Amino acid sequence: MGDIFGSRAEDPGTFSVPGSDRSFYLKLSAVAALMYLAPYDRYPVLWVYDRVPLLQNWENGYAFLCALGYALRTAVYAALAYWGMRRLALSPADIGWKRVPLRQLVLPFVAAALAAVFQFWFFEVAVDRRSDIVAQCGWWTKISFDLKPGLSLSDPMFLLNGVVWLFLGSFAEEVIHRGVLFGALRARLGPAAAILLTAAFFPLCHLYPFVDGGGIFLFETFFFGLVLGGLREWSGNLWIPLTAHWIYNALSAWTLLPWVF
Repeated sequence: MGDIFGSRAEDPGTFSVPGSDRSFYLKLSAVAALMYLAPYDRYPVLWVYDRVPLLQNWENGYAFLCALGYALRTAVYAALAYWGMRRLALSPADIGWKRVPLRQLVLPFVAAALAAVFQFWFFEVAVDRRSDIVAQCGWWTKISFDLKPGLSLSDPMFLLNGVVWLFLGSFAEEVIHRGVLFGALRARLGPAAAILLTAAFFPLCHLYPFVDGGGIFLFETFFFGLVLGGLREWSGNLWIPLTAHWIYNALSAWTLLPWVF
């Protein structure tokens, strides 16, 4: 097994975060709070769209603003990651920003594929076949997507949103969750707490697509957060969970298309 996946990387949590516990948690809370406000860029997008006739008259105006919102959110995450690293005294190596042996990339493909199979079952069985029961429990009514219905899969704006969401969004989320937050929590509380807490934080930045009552999907996001945290701990490298996130999002997009169109 070690020949296939490679041996575990050097211990990623040997450094210590300076400062008192109170100072540490205040800084960590500031990073997390800013992180979870950023995804609500949909509201300024709607505000701009409602006030600019040119965008309203352009059939792709709303989709263009959504793509721009994703890109701006990525820039906010990048600035937040840099600020968090400075405040928590983390180096690039501390957040897992290091070269990865190619043989280790086998595992994220396997992990992402298995997680995507779970999600497919989740949508097919837990949501589709049991939708009445789930809806009665108040966990799910419908999914609210940023893109308005009617966009073709070949539409340039649909493809632009897909690329920005798939690559930039995943990259930004992993730098924050499995990078800054994981590195700081692992150094202070240990690997198990880092995996569990970052998995618990992970659904919070995915609330915005489910404003109409999609709470049940947050459990699926938490599960995938555990998978990504496990990959981060096993490899000591940020690129392993990031690769898994990219693959998973691509497979998830394919799974979700029947519910969108």
